[in-house]
Amino acid sequence: MLKIISKVLLLILIIITILVSYLTFIGVKTESFNYLISENIKKIDKNLNIELNKVFLKLNPSNLSISIVTENPKLFSGKINLKIKKIKTEFSVLSYIKNEPPIKSINLNSDINNIKSILKYIRLFKDNFRMMLASKFVQDGIIQTGMIFNFDKKGKIKNDYLIEGHVKNLKIKYSENNLLTNFKFTLLNDQYSIINSNTKFNNNLLESQLIKIKKINKKNYLVEGDVKSTESKILTKDLDNLFPLTKYLKNKDLKISTSNRFKFNINDKLKTKKFNLSSNLIISDLDLNFVNSKLDKTLLVKKFIKLTNNKINLNLDGNPKNIKEAKFKINGNSNIIIDDKNDQISYEILQEDGIKKINTNIGLINNQINIDLFNFTSKKNLDGFIKLDFEILKDKIFKFKEINLVNGNNRLISNNLKLNNKLELIDLESANLEFKNNHGLNNKIQILKTKNNFIIKGELLDGTSIINKFLNEDNDKVNILKGKNTKINVKIKKLYLNKKDYVNNLDGKITLRKGEIFDLDFLSYFPNKEALIFNIKLNSEGNKVTTLTTNFPKPLVSRYKFIQGFEEGVLDLQTISQNDISDSTLIIDNFKVKKIPVLAKILTLASLQGIADLLTGEGIRFTDFEMKSSKVNNLTTIEEIYAIGPAISLMMEGYIEKDQVVSLRGTLVPATTINRTISSIPLIGDILVGKKVGEGVFGVSFKIKGHPNNLKTTVNPIKTLTPRFITRTLEKIKN
Repeated sequence: MLKIISKVLLLILIIITILVSYLTFIGVKTESFNYLISENIKKIDKNLNIELNKVFLKLNPSNLSISIVTENPKLFSGKINLKIKKIKTEFSVLSYIKNEPPIKSINLNSDINNIKSILKYIRLFKDNFRMMLASKFVQDGIIQTGMIFNFDKKGKIKNDYLIEGHVKNLKIKYSENNLLTNFKFTLLNDQYSIINSNTKFNNNLLESQLIKIKKINKKNYLVEGDVKSTESKILTKDLDNLFPLTKYLKNKDLKISTSNRFKFNINDKLKTKKFNLSSNLIISDLDLNFVNSKLDKTLLVKKFIKLTNNKINLNLDGNPKNIKEAKFKINGNSNIIIDDKNDQISYEILQEDGIKKINTNIGLINNQINIDLFNFTSKKNLDGFIKLDFEILKDKIFKFKEINLVNGNNRLISNNLKLNNKLELIDLESANLEFKNNHGLNNKIQILKTKNNFIIKGELLDGTSIINKFLNEDNDKVNILKGKNTKINVKIKKLYLNKKDYVNNLDGKITLRKGEIFDLDFLSYFPNKEALIFNIKLNSEGNKVTTLTTNFPKPLVSRYKFIQGFEEGVLDLQTISQNDISDSTLIIDNFKVKKIPVLAKILTLASLQGIADLLTGEGIRFTDFEMKSSKVNNLTTIEEIYAIGPAISLMMEGYIEKDQVVSLRGTLVPATTINRTISSIPLIGDILVGKKVGEGVFGVSFKIKGHPNNLKTTVNPIKTLTPRFITRTLEKIKN
């Protein structure tokens, strides 16, 4: 009996083992679980319906569960069919015995589906504006997925579901361009991952290893990842939303290679915040489009400025659509080519709270820097650089913490220099200038700010360009420190007026109100000990009065090229100005001129060859010269120029429009004619001239008109003089 029982038990064990082995390794087909699978599919989406063939059962002895597998079921929602390869579920025997939901998980592997069909399906149960846009812009593409959903003891789907798959040839219509992309993806516990994507856009290839999208709460997501590109052509106008490049570049397109990492938050309305971008960029060529006459003169630009082999690191925090408020840092270096001359440039740009901080270093071996104010041009083939450390403030003020120009032995250094958006000087803390300029003069000047006042002192300064600037502008418009109220003390041992003439021991004070000269007193001495006095004062009527006085005017007059060989004389200039109008009187006494080309031409045309020869030979002496003029903006009206001398006298009037036109007319009379005319006046003539009169009674009238570079002169003989000419001559003779 015992043997029989043992044999029966052994037989049952063998049967069970065979059955378990069969169910484990081979399995069975049945339709018994179709309803159960269908009901659990609806837990994923209640709109889904499924038609199943017979399912295949396999036993998992380790956890007493049954794997239920069906292949090629029909899954549909309405009229939309979704292609499925296989559905696999885990049926828990213990849960079934305990009367708990027996399905532990569902594993669904799709076949290849068209993405537009998937979008139609999604819109059935989640239709909104974004899905409508997606349906509109997505043109084509295929998707294949695998999904795993786990169920809790109550039969509800857990949050640890996994969806993964790949998308191929996804075609998206963007503006007038198409975007074609391929990528793998996973969705695990509210985190989306896009893996190994490659995207073609405008014939450019973008690649990414990983992009993660993590759900923070119901409405917000964190997006982070990487993207890189090989050298691609990108239109500059397409980058204007990130950086406004078009106005700075001539390039219509850029060749760019990039490697980027990014992170930002996005909400369900597609609004981004906390945007961070870290990029490494290589840009082959940047053709700069700086249209600024001052900058062109400083850099000696004739044709172009180009940056080549640009290597740039960028870190951006903030909304890229509002770059003015974003925080960013840019480090870069490149070759800077100015008119085919190559040097190196490195820079760092930092923007925070709307303030840009820029630190740049430009090599100066092949290129040059030109500073007109000091008549200085750096020399080529010398070790040198210019370092600029400055900020662009919110009110568009340029604050240069340091400007350091080194060129061989030349050093020009300034600290805390401020310019407005017109590049006009508004403040300065200090400057040390030691350089040899284009006149071969070794300038050495120091500028210091003490409280609100300034000191300018030094051994030598070539003031040629500074004086030219002052003379070419109305002195009431000369703005030294824009908008500033301050005093400037000046002590310079040697100041050059031009490359040959200079004054010693210049000592003076300047008072500025809102940057304009309110009061000025300068005293200096020529090498021959003659004084040069220059001052600006306000008179009782509130007008600005400028006076210049010296017994040695030759260095001042010699700067005018149309007068050559000026000798001796006493000069007195007075200008009264208010608002935009200035009235000037210039008086020069007892001087001699060896050559005045225009006057020589008039004398030659008038057949006064003897006097013309005298003018180009030994020169003509004048006892008196007086000019009265007024100026409004660029128009100078000459009310009267009157000069008298032993050989010749003249009177002239007209106007000069700067760089546009010269229009002058006048009367020129040899001394013999003047004597004869005046002597014919009863009684007065006998007293002033006497009864001896030279031969020939004649003079000439003349006109000079045309562009300053192309003047035309006409001359007509006259036999009588105007009463005005005679009156002015009598006044001079009496004096």
